[in-house]
Amino acid sequence: MNGPPSGVAAQTQKQQQGATADMNGPGETAPAESNAKLAKTTQGSAQGVEKQPQGTKRKAPSAAEEAAVKSVKSSAESTPSSAPRFGELQIGATCQCQDEWLSPRTKHVLQGRAGDFVAEYGYVNQNCVHLTQYIPSEYLPRGKKAAPLWVEGFTMMFKIIAEIFTAGQIPTPQEMERTLGLKEHKADQKLFKAYAKNGADYEAVLEALVLGAKGQWKTREFREAHCIDNAEWKSLPQCKEHDFDWGMAEDVLTDA
Repeated sequence: MNGPPSGVAAQTQKQQQGATADMNGPGETAPAESNAKLAKTTQGSAQGVEKQPQGTKRKAPSAAEEAAVKSVKSSAESTPSSAPRFGELQIGATCQCQDEWLSPRTKHVLQGRAGDFVAEYGYVNQNCVHLTQYIPSEYLPRGKKAAPLWVEGFTMMFKIIAEIFTAGQIPTPQEMERTLGLKEHKADQKLFKAYAKNGADYEAVLEALVLGAKGQWKTREFREAHCIDNAEWKSLPQCKEHDFDWGMAEDVLTDA
């Protein structure tokens, strides 16, 4: 059986190599541009293969031509592509943010703020009292005895948040309730009752955390304390879509 015109086989191989080069291009390429370019290349390749002179029947490729095509595909699959910058998607890539919204750098800031409020040996300190400015006034206690106990409960909540972050989880209201319900937090449960006496809930302390982190990030206070000359910070990937999206963090964490 006669094989197809040699020009078709040559064109097919050349275009497949071109598509391979597009997929293995530099990671700096913007995702939309990369996807459009690859789609255009693939479409052109398909048209080049399918388009035959009128009146000419398409014939099956020879064994040698099939082997050549398989060789090109195998080379494309085994050749590693340059790693894209975080947040820049390539073919087959997906957003690497936790739960598709919490980027590593945003998490670092939130976790750092919660950790700042927990003393070195695990005891809760009261450096976060200034965050009560983000708590609705009707939730705040009245009375000399109630106020100190409420503050202790409020600061205890940041210990729970820091513990959840350390475990690799996201401190949603549901996760905070689950963690606080553990046996090892039996004493903390009493403090939570004092904190929630006037209606304060998990959402209130999470909102205070996000708004406090947002404020410190904008004033560069957190960056100067935790990011400059910090190897861990420098190693974190960037996400153009989700880095420091405080509105998203507030909506998700408070179930808004």
